[in-house]
Order: sequence, then C-alpha cells, then structure tokens
Amino acid sequence: VSDSGDGGLFAKWSISPGETVWENLEKATRVKGLLLTGDVYGNLRLTLPSTDQEETQLIEGENIINLDFVEDDSQLFSDYIVKGQAPDDLTDSIGTAKNTSIERYRPLLVLPEMPVNTSEARKRAEWENIIRAMRSDDLTVTVNDWLTAPSKPIWKTNIRTKLIYPT
Repeated sequence: VSDSGDGGLFAKWSISPGETVWENLEKATRVKGLLLTGDVYGNLRLTLPSTDQEETQLIEGENIINLDFVEDDSQLFSDYIVKGQAPDDLTDSIGTAKNTSIERYRPLLVLPEMPVNTSEARKRAEWENIIRAMRSDDLTVTVNDWLTAPSKPIWKTNIRTKLIYPT
C-alpha cells in the first residue's frame, strides 16, 4: 500500500540474485525517497515520514513501563553526495545534502541503484541525510497497553507523539 502520493512506477525494475524480498523493497523505497513500514493491519506501507500527531502523550510514571535509548553516530556523514547518470542521456547527475551537526569533513558517496536525473539525485541525498539521522537515535518505549488510552485506537506506526520523561 502506498501512502506517498508519488504514484510513479519504475520503468524497469529487477531483483538481484540472492536478494531477499525485504532488501528489494527497501531498495525501491531508497530510490523513491520513501519509508517502508507496517501498519496495524499487517500491511506493508510505502510512505513519507508522517507529520501526524497522536493526542495521547507518553508520560513517565503513567503509561511508560520502560524506555531504552541508544545513540550511534557511526553512520552519520557531513556531506551526502549522490552521483549517477540521467536515464535519457549520458549526462552526469549529482545531488548533495549537508549534515551541519557533523563538524569535520566526512563525506559519503552514494551510487544510486538505477539512473537518476539531478532532481532525483538531490532527493536521494536529502533522504540519506534524514534517514541516517533518524536511525542514529534508537528510542524504544514499552507502554502498558496496545491501546493509546482506554477505548481509544491501537498505537500506529509512523505517527509522532509527545514524550515526557524527565529522568
């Protein structure tokens, strides 16, 4: 199920030998600048990061059983450079994005999985920057119920919520 509104089909797509279905789908989301996630019904979703806000807050001492936070900046880079080739000609396509939180010069060169134009290369560089920043902070919160609150809906994926955890 696609929530992205992108709707663009791939002109050509293939599965590499030995590649799992998940690896192939993840590769497709990287090309389109999307996230691959599940929903409460067990469907796979190709989507953009949500800006929707859950009204129920996660509050220490109320609905949080446990909270674990791990920060790993090893996959963060100062500059993301995507170099490819436009699909319709032999023109080089280059897109860049900068992570200003990384002070020393630490570039990452990304070669796209398929031909890209300059706009798509820039979009991929921005995607690499955002996704790597999100994945560098791993927050796992164990809550006391599957529901957001009594007689409210189940917790959804890809929805923002306010966290109040002072300790």
